[in-house]
Amino acid sequence: MLRAKSGRWVMNFDDLFGGYVELVLYVSQGEKIINQATKQGIIFANVYRKNERELLVKIKLEDFKRLSKLLRKEHLRFHIIGRFGLPFWLSRMKRRKGLLLGVCFSTFLLSFLLSLIWGYEVIGNEKFSDEYIVALVQQYGLLPGAKIDKFNYDEIQKQFVIEHKDFSWIAINPRGTTLEIRVKERLNNKVDDSTPANLVAKADGKITELLVYKGTAMVELEEKVQKGQILIGGWDYAEWIRNDLGKYAPAGEPYLVQAKGIIRGEVLHSAVGICFLEENIFYDTGETSKSWAIKTKDRHFVLLGEMKNPFSHSRQENYTKNIIFWQKYQLPWQIEEITYIEQAVQQVKHSREDAYHLALARAREKLTELLSEDRIFLEESIRLLPTTNEQQIQVEITWLTEENMGIMKFAEGQEKR
Repeated sequence: MLRAKSGRWVMNFDDLFGGYVELVLYVSQGEKIINQATKQGIIFANVYRKNERELLVKIKLEDFKRLSKLLRKEHLRFHIIGRFGLPFWLSRMKRRKGLLLGVCFSTFLLSFLLSLIWGYEVIGNEKFSDEYIVALVQQYGLLPGAKIDKFNYDEIQKQFVIEHKDFSWIAINPRGTTLEIRVKERLNNKVDDSTPANLVAKADGKITELLVYKGTAMVELEEKVQKGQILIGGWDYAEWIRNDLGKYAPAGEPYLVQAKGIIRGEVLHSAVGICFLEENIFYDTGETSKSWAIKTKDRHFVLLGEMKNPFSHSRQENYTKNIIFWQKYQLPWQIEEITYIEQAVQQVKHSREDAYHLALARAREKLTELLSEDRIFLEESIRLLPTTNEQQIQVEITWLTEENMGIMKFAEGQEKR
């Protein structure tokens, strides 16, 4: 229903679909008839007295019959000055069959065209061009003009990865009439064995395992090393001779090789966690506000919604999509969807002990992100850091891990773990 709000009328879609009527009541005591109608469940909006004898009201179509019956019972005159909404529009269309058929045909045609594939957007490719990836996808029938909903995209994705070894992952998602193709390419990690290279330390640490396949060892077990230090040199000798100490020493002229071996070591990783005794915790309320705009190089043109954030506290999510005209041809504009997600603020007070444990948890969370498959956790040490703020707790956690220490370093600066 229409409601007055700061001089503006806010219309719900239900009123447009259900229809509403604007009419003038010729009454001197409008409050009496309004009260009688309200008791019968009839709801008014925009009740406005034009003069002593005329009362302007708006009412839902479903309530109009009951109101007209009440007015006739009280011998009161009324005059309809406006009919609005879908029921009245359909009634007018019945008298204009040609126009109605045209609207129906246009709607059907537009709906049909919007159900077809008309463009492609490739994301995540570095090695292969957009055109090449689109050509591969089209081999599975995803051609321009094909019905979007006739394909089993999960099966196509699985088959694509099996048949095309250059890609480790692909996701094909319809976005309107455009197919969004996200790929992850298999990078070529094969290195020419003839390319000379050293194995150097990727971090400060202590060597715990050393096995040389090719090259010359420059460190020993239990030795502490610094980041960038050569662990296995990219050179070798044709002959090794045992010296007086019983150790093998090189003899002859060295020649360049690509160093290879297994080098593991103990490495320290640290992170600091902070917690205040009084904190503001933000959480989502579930309320959102969306707007859509056409974005050019330096301007925004709002299509729907308001660009201004309606919430006092919120977080923002942006999604930008290129406007593709036809396959690889794209317009110099983008459609931007902005979502404001309302957040409520709750002030929380912690005891010093609780704040200490929260700071620990936050520091551990940072360190957990560092752990990979080749890292093995060994031990943890905790240190309470001094701070000038009495309302703040700072904790430093140090993890000792065992991990791969070697990075292959080439003359041109390339690196390979």
